[in-house]
Amino acid sequence: MATESYHFYTIETPSEGLYVSKGSKFISYAIPLTSSDDIKQHFNHIKTLHPKARHHCYAYRIGIHGNNFRVNDDGEPSGTAGKPILGQIDHFKLCNVIIFVVRYFGGVLLGTSGLITAYKMSAKNAIELATIIEKPIGCVYHLASDVVSIQIIMGTLRKLQIAIDKMELTFDPHIEFFVPNKDKITIFTKLKSQYEKISMSDIGDPLDIRNCEITIINK
Repeated sequence: MATESYHFYTIETPSEGLYVSKGSKFISYAIPLTSSDDIKQHFNHIKTLHPKARHHCYAYRIGIHGNNFRVNDDGEPSGTAGKPILGQIDHFKLCNVIIFVVRYFGGVLLGTSGLITAYKMSAKNAIELATIIEKPIGCVYHLASDVVSIQIIMGTLRKLQIAIDKMELTFDPHIEFFVPNKDKITIFTKLKSQYEKISMSDIGDPLDIRNCEITIINK
């Protein structure tokens, strides 16, 4: 039986690597991602940094389930660039990361195996120079209610050491906060019992909090 994962691995900050083979330079950039919407901006930035490079290849994997990924060979023979870059992302069990490898041609053809090795090692170098961190898997919740209720709930959340990420108390009162999956039932059960002043043993659905609308805005 499969068990639920409560954490994932990514990199903390961008890093840069370098690999040289037969005169060709492979400059790699590992960059943390939070959304696929950021990819185009990163790609354009890399091309601005290296306008004379022959190839700007990349691979990324986003999401804890690993089903959002892409490889781009950018003119290299199919499967020789993006795939080995993605292979290193998977080897280090990372997600929410993109790796670019920029190639400056050195005048000597490397062949299929040489290209695969070069892109693999360049990606590997960037990852090894990055700081790999463990992050909790969870959800960002949007809770809307009246001001008095939200203030009470905020006080309870702070006692439970749950940070308030966003808050609006003037128009359309609401708050947003992140709860790790491993703590979800415990947090919401305590939150509901303290807010509604009822016994924890009487709670059915802990997300069904009186006078509150709770939605998940990011998983």
